[in-house]
Amino acid sequence: MQIISFLAPGEPAQQPDLSLLAIRCVRALVNAQVPVHWRVLAAPGSAVAFTSALAPKTLTAEAVVQISELDSALGDLGDLLRATRGPVPGGVALAMTAPQWWPALLAPLQGRRIAYLEPSPFLQPEQIAPYCGYPDEVWLPDADLAQQLRRHQPGLRTRMLPPVRRHAVQQDISVDRLAAFRQMMGIGDQTFVFYAMLDAHSAEGCADMLAAYALAFDGEANADVTWVVQCPPEFVDPLRDGTPVPAAQFIEGLLAGMPSSRGHGRPKIVLLDQDLNSAGRDLLHACGNAFLVPRSGDALGLRAIDAAEAGNEVIGPAGGNLEYLLGAAWQALAGSQSSDGFVQALAHAMKSAWLRRDGDARGRDRVQWHLANALSEAAWVLSVQRLLGGAEA
Repeated sequence: MQIISFLAPGEPAQQPDLSLLAIRCVRALVNAQVPVHWRVLAAPGSAVAFTSALAPKTLTAEAVVQISELDSALGDLGDLLRATRGPVPGGVALAMTAPQWWPALLAPLQGRRIAYLEPSPFLQPEQIAPYCGYPDEVWLPDADLAQQLRRHQPGLRTRMLPPVRRHAVQQDISVDRLAAFRQMMGIGDQTFVFYAMLDAHSAEGCADMLAAYALAFDGEANADVTWVVQCPPEFVDPLRDGTPVPAAQFIEGLLAGMPSSRGHGRPKIVLLDQDLNSAGRDLLHACGNAFLVPRSGDALGLRAIDAAEAGNEVIGPAGGNLEYLLGAAWQALAGSQSSDGFVQALAHAMKSAWLRRDGDARGRDRVQWHLANALSEAAWVLSVQRLLGGAEA
């Protein structure tokens, strides 16, 4: 089969989740010795990303190797590219890109044309449906979204396919490097670390999390906790017609509008307002104890999967695809459909996670067991072979 995906040349911290998932999928097929041709395209600039009708340019091998040199967690990109340089197969093509690129990438191809869809709270089913006529079928990790798409596009063939865990979840992170990272953020050795990895459109999610964090720990003198907020330098502010606002300014504004602290000062917040490459994400996962998912979800779920693989608790909302990805042992937040309900449920879950910080880890162990089996490379390859054989997902 042929896999088509984007990579951002020279920008290791700007690789979209769907591009990172494509790398995992290619790696899984190569490791299983399944013939695959990987067509790597240069990620377009944001100005043309949703308007260009022309197929983007193929990324050179030199550019791919440069990306691997800039991100140690992607150090095998050159080897993967060399292993997938065989003849382009004519039978099956899988486009792992935004829907807006499906016409340019899939329409010219013969054979079985498949698109993999990343769930997004910012792209509604009615916006996706017009592009669904170009692939012969759409694969995705979210059953609810598949049902919604079929309502807008009767006859659309959809198949469920979860993402794949990374073959090596974390790089070898030395004790000294981890200690230096915590020291840089002013986090003590025994501090319990909540953390979130947010994108530019997560301003509302950030506000919910801050409210929950304050509700759980404001005025708690004995709570040695820190919340690390990793996000881009700017949020898209939904209250200002999408105008970009510096993340630090946005959070300061939220804090200024909150009631005064209950006597012992506010719990500590560390802002990492910078994009992280894969190795940087691994370091943050190694530093953290509990990963927070915004009410809008985690799209493909890669951050939540990697957090759980690192041995951390994952705290997130019901619905979406997290329950499907993390397995029956994972407990979603109850009553988290509304913003107020989410804040209340998140605050309770955060307080509970801190109180049992030295307690039973069997729940996390069961989630890790599920990921190691249901989302392994071998399980993913078998699922793909089953889907290509025509079986229902």
